[in-house]
Amino acid sequence: MESAKSRTRKWPILRFLVSTLILYVPAVLAFSGWSALLDAFRRRDWSAVEWRTPLIITLVLIWAVWTILEKLRLRRQRSLQPTGRSYPSDNPAPTVEIGERPVYTAYFGDSGGDVVFPVWFGSNRFGTFPEHLAFGRVDVVVPKAHRFGETGSSFWTRLRRLDLRNDHLSIERIVPLIAYDLWEALRREMEYAREAGDSPQALLFIHGYNCSFDEAATRAAQIGFDLKIPGATAFFNWPSRGTLAGYAADAASIEGSEAAITKFLIEFAQNCGADKIHIIAHSMGNRGLLRSLHRIFANAEKRTAVRFGQIFLAAPDVDRNLFLGLAHVYSAFADRTTLYSSNADFAVHLSAKLYAAPRAGYFLPYTVAEGIDTVAVPSFNIDLLGHAYFAQAEALLHDMHDLIRHNEAPRLRQRLEPLIHGNEKLWRIRA
Repeated sequence: MESAKSRTRKWPILRFLVSTLILYVPAVLAFSGWSALLDAFRRRDWSAVEWRTPLIITLVLIWAVWTILEKLRLRRQRSLQPTGRSYPSDNPAPTVEIGERPVYTAYFGDSGGDVVFPVWFGSNRFGTFPEHLAFGRVDVVVPKAHRFGETGSSFWTRLRRLDLRNDHLSIERIVPLIAYDLWEALRREMEYAREAGDSPQALLFIHGYNCSFDEAATRAAQIGFDLKIPGATAFFNWPSRGTLAGYAADAASIEGSEAAITKFLIEFAQNCGADKIHIIAHSMGNRGLLRSLHRIFANAEKRTAVRFGQIFLAAPDVDRNLFLGLAHVYSAFADRTTLYSSNADFAVHLSAKLYAAPRAGYFLPYTVAEGIDTVAVPSFNIDLLGHAYFAQAEALLHDMHDLIRHNEAPRLRQRLEPLIHGNEKLWRIRA
């Protein structure tokens, strides 16, 4: 019988042969096409020249080679990562050495290359029970070719830009931590910020539906890096299925994660050591945030111990009537709350159709509540569903940056203009 070891040797060889064959055919066609063009150029005879075919084949060939190289790079990167990405179900993660932080100075110094950006996390994805929390740090590589508002672009986008450098954020390693080490590390981050002359702040990201652990980590790193948070960036990862077909399962999962999110919010607010803590909740993540704040609000003892700076509600996939009924809890905990909604958000629009009820993150009717600044977002044509504008549109990132730094009212922010819709007054971002 053929051994497992021999099979593992054979399959890479077979894949190599298939890949070579796939590349060989367009390579031969491209070579023959360009040879015909060169012959026509020498003879000055352009009557029967077909230049489109070799050009298209060449572009396809470049794409295929680049895709294979990218897959090889990602495979090598994964092989260098430590094993054991999941956490023990009942026992806390072991204590580890955290090491010095090289990133805060990279904001202000000349790094000259890739930056390793740490993001801290709490998660109930890995435990047996929904309220069990795992903690840790994810080191995310932000490449030198990184562009503002992106976690990475496609090959064709880079080809159009005439810049084929890899611009994808990638995970270098995941370090599990016990709670004590997490809070110690975060307080150390805040001290670095104070020593640099900044008021230390923390940014907490709560992701939405169809988001894996890796995607949540890289998105949090992109936002924190682009907003230049003077302190630390963290995220809470609830067990989303990470698939488009997992919407119903994610809806049940975020509901079951409310206790864990509540616990993490309280512990983060009490232990991270930041002067200000800001929250960005996206899409379905807003359900968990709203319910968690309502739980804390109902507990008088815990209510006084929790305070946030800015709360950003990005494309909230929350029932509009439920949102309006509980919206008062935001002003009880935040200096300012901003709701971003867009008429080009196809994902939230589909959610409204699915539930046959309007969502807080989709316009008409606009969701306007006391103590919340509602900002209408135009179509930026950034992604297919128009749902990731909160982290990709330059105008929104600048608006969030200004709020984090200055906490200005909407009338004082350069990119906003007033919008009157019926009896409702809200704001609109200039496209």
